[in-house]
Amino acid sequence: MLKDFGTFKPREGHGYIFRDLANLDEKGQPLTYTHSGQALLEKGLPVGLAAAGIHIFEVEETAPSAPVAPQIKPQESAPRSAWDAWTDRLTKVSLLPYIFLQLPQVITNFSNIFAGDFAKLAGLPWIGYSTGLLASFMLLSYFTGMKEKAPALTQVVGITMNLIVLGQLAYVGFMPLIAFPIIALTAVGGLILNYLNTQGKANPTLWKLWERGTALMALAAIPPSIFLSFGAVLAWTPAVTAITSWTAGAVAFAAGLALVILDNKGKLPGRIKNLWTSLNAVSATALYTLNPLIGLTWIALHPASIPGISALTNVLNMLGSMFQFPRGLYLRKGLWIFGNLWAITVGSWVSLLAMTLYGSMNAALFAPISAIVAGYLAFIVWHNSRQPAPPQA
Repeated sequence: MLKDFGTFKPREGHGYIFRDLANLDEKGQPLTYTHSGQALLEKGLPVGLAAAGIHIFEVEETAPSAPVAPQIKPQESAPRSAWDAWTDRLTKVSLLPYIFLQLPQVITNFSNIFAGDFAKLAGLPWIGYSTGLLASFMLLSYFTGMKEKAPALTQVVGITMNLIVLGQLAYVGFMPLIAFPIIALTAVGGLILNYLNTQGKANPTLWKLWERGTALMALAAIPPSIFLSFGAVLAWTPAVTAITSWTAGAVAFAAGLALVILDNKGKLPGRIKNLWTSLNAVSATALYTLNPLIGLTWIALHPASIPGISALTNVLNMLGSMFQFPRGLYLRKGLWIFGNLWAITVGSWVSLLAMTLYGSMNAALFAPISAIVAGYLAFIVWHNSRQPAPPQA
């Protein structure tokens, strides 16, 4: 197998030392494994790779006379610290607000639909919910790869609720009707495939196609999300906005497709390959960042729709992110930290501020909420700075 990939052919009687440069031990040294040439020829090289993980091996061949050291067994994990356990509990508690996160908005939407007041749904951008759906799928793979079940389940809940809201928007005409069944079928198929992957039953080729496909869709969705949302702010005509956005999306998709083809042929330079490997995380972060900005832009363009926005939804979103923030901070995961801070501040607090300024929320309620959030974040950052770093942070 190794020879087929253009590396080397193990030789019987020789020893081989594999140093995993991408995974270090507690002393900062590469994890090391040793195998005999005969074992490699007979059994191959078993390598397990979690989602979003990577192995970069440096291989050293030892002389026939050199003894082959026994394979190093993984060290037993150190006992969990109290802070590690607490952050894990808080992450699990975050499921509660996330489960009910979209329910107030869904109920408000149904109330307005039954009353025939469709205009109040105009402040809910279908593009924002669609890109949020895509970002949730990419984050779902990210968290399952880290074996973090609670945040992975929050993504599943978010995907389900986003689909319900998109169905409501399609019903009242604030979303192209043809787009909803396409998005819904893709989402259901994606959930099934992700579940099969967590059970180790997903077809590897199909899973790779899914990962590459979502990365390409995210790459193509970013430019249209920007131009369609902010084109009105720039006073562009609908025709100019549509042409610019979809042209930029097509260019981004074509560039991503070219990278996929070159990667499959093994012709990507090292630095570009590393960037492409992290594209899922980068694209998910970009979509996650754009989603609340899209919503705020729609609020600015449709201030009459502000009464149709649920303050409780924003508070629940803020609570869920506040419960998850300590875990990301403890694990030193930049994507997780940024995503939670962004959701707390821009995704929720700024929306509550807009509702307060437009008179849809009492300032006497907004002020204590702001103080509690600021105090909580400051305490978590201070307390985490006094805790030991997690293993292999």
